[in-house]
Amino acid sequence: MAPDPTPGGVVEVQAPVGTVPAVAVAAASDVDRQRVRQLLLQLAAEQRSSVVQFEGGARSATRDLQAMGATAVDALAALTAACDDVLLEVGGTFFAILVRDLGAMPRLGPPIVGLLRQPAVQWRVFGCEALGALGWRDAAPHLQALLQDDTPVPGYAGDARVAAFARRALDRLGVR
Repeated sequence: MAPDPTPGGVVEVQAPVGTVPAVAVAAASDVDRQRVRQLLLQLAAEQRSSVVQFEGGARSATRDLQAMGATAVDALAALTAACDDVLLEVGGTFFAILVRDLGAMPRLGPPIVGLLRQPAVQWRVFGCEALGALGWRDAAPHLQALLQDDTPVPGYAGDARVAAFARRALDRLGVR
């Protein structure tokens, strides 16, 4: 759950010293967060369908989120800060595509970097996938810090480790 907003309606997200700078996250209403959660689930369903075609003005979750504008970005920032499981349904790569489509990389990049410090392995992997797909080079030092993370990643074939996901993200950033 996201922190309570201050009287001005802004939540201050604090990053650990020496990591990403703190970002002011506008408080998203519960209704906005719930609407964005529904659209993220729709987006995940659209990704899994091989018959979904978008022609002309066809509706899609991405278009609905774009229509919400800053409200959607605020809700996505709150869902990211809260490590809401709906993001895992979408996946790091597709979340990055959505962030790019919304033009929200400067706003959502820092909260995604914050996921790299989460104790749950699935959030570190999500962060690696999203940051690599975004191509956000500012994340490189934070990804490099995970190169020593030998935590196994369940659900992947072989001997998948967090460090491998960090290496893949760094490769996508062109960082050696």
